[in-house]
Amino acid sequence: MTALLDVADLHKSYGAMKVLKGLDFDVRERETFAIIGPNGAGKTTLFKVLTGEARQDSGKIRFRGRDITAEPAFRRVHSGFGRTFQVARVFPELTVEENVVVVIEARLRAEGKRIGRWYDLRPAAAVRDEAHALLADLGLAQSSTIKAKFLSHGDKKRLEFAVMLGGRPSILMLDEPTAGMSPSERVAITQLIRKIKTEREVTVLMTEHDMGVIFGLSDRLMVMNYGQIIAIGTPEEVRANKTVRDVYLGQEMYHA
Repeated sequence: MTALLDVADLHKSYGAMKVLKGLDFDVRERETFAIIGPNGAGKTTLFKVLTGEARQDSGKIRFRGRDITAEPAFRRVHSGFGRTFQVARVFPELTVEENVVVVIEARLRAEGKRIGRWYDLRPAAAVRDEAHALLADLGLAQSSTIKAKFLSHGDKKRLEFAVMLGGRPSILMLDEPTAGMSPSERVAITQLIRKIKTEREVTVLMTEHDMGVIFGLSDRLMVMNYGQIIAIGTPEEVRANKTVRDVYLGQEMYHA
């Protein structure tokens, strides 16, 4: 598979604390690449740097062969980045449909396309149709007129996925997508991620603490500890790595 995202010698510190220490890795087209490691390993900081939310101290980030190291977050979104967060970020006072309409209209504006008549406050028919199709695909069609703040935790995550997909990203960056979920919600979100990846032919880059989710979805894993990479490989290779077992997985996961 061709590399979609290339990271070279990436460093990031907060004051005297070195959080990322010379990371080198790539993420390939249409794979699911998972980043795991103990709390404090640097996973969330890495996500922030990759999406432009935080600036690295040194190193290079290339996306589709283009250097995006200095690009702000909004330009990375326009280039094809989509992201979810540990706590779902949606517009609580807007309806479910309005949440999706907002991002579709933003995408169309960025593409230089018209989104309707200037004097009409209602979304254009094509925008509404796209929003309805996304909500139906993610199982939220019946909730389209409900304000987002009234959704369950699991449905807020689904809405966050719909909002992300409204931007038509080519790489989905999922930060702890099953955090705080019940076992049944975790299964549902795992199935949703698999469905989105297959049907939309996108690349998935994710962090997650649930090893069942990780080993069920990932093509490759990268294990971090104290800001460094200690292993990259297939789930089977990582599971068999002694250093990874000692630092993070433990013997029970190895024999699972």
